[in-house]
Amino acid sequence: MQKPANGKGYGKRPLWQWIVIYVVGGVTNAAITVGTCERYDPATDTWTALAALPTARVHVAGTSAGGKVYVTGGTTGSYSTSTGTTTVEAFSPSTAAWAA
Repeated sequence: MQKPANGKGYGKRPLWQWIVIYVVGGVTNAAITVGTCERYDPATDTWTALAALPTARVHVAGTSAGGKVYVTGGTTGSYSTSTGTTTVEAFSPSTAAWAA
């Protein structure tokens, strides 16, 4: 890795090595929403299946705060019968469980 412009930083690592990415919800080829939850670790290039999202949905919004991953909104059902939802659920990586 190159040295930062300010001349400091030997031994530092790129930030992405401390980040994991959560992929939550989605839709199947049959247009049915799912509650799949997976974590990608770019440092090891591995995917890990986690506990499913209790409310299967697609088109969600998500964020993280206080050590949890929050998923809100989206639509449930199939594309032909989709319904909007305002449900908010939180995933705790330390317990590997979802809570409303």
